[in-house]
Amino acid sequence: LNNGSVANMWDLLTPPANRPKRFMLGTREYDVHKLGFVTTADAKSPAPAWEYDTSQVGNANTGHVYGTTLSDDDKWAVIEFLKALKPGDIKKEPLHSGS
Repeated sequence: LNNGSVANMWDLLTPPANRPKRFMLGTREYDVHKLGFVTTADAKSPAPAWEYDTSQVGNANTGHVYGTTLSDDDKWAVIEFLKALKPGDIKKEPLHSGS
């Protein structure tokens, strides 16, 4: 989400009520499986780890529910598809205003 309250694609595809309410940050270590950041306190990090708490004002991890009703198998399929994309793979024609 725009405020960084979801650490990876798996959590984003999880219904908001079931998303982690707290997780560790501070690393740039990539979680290849879940497509996001490693969120454990022992992750390799040049900076001290810190806890992201979604109950704090401005840190909510609700909203963005598209894909949350997919089966787990379908969610993993979406994540694997996203891993395979490269810049420029998806091209859209520009929207025209009709004039």
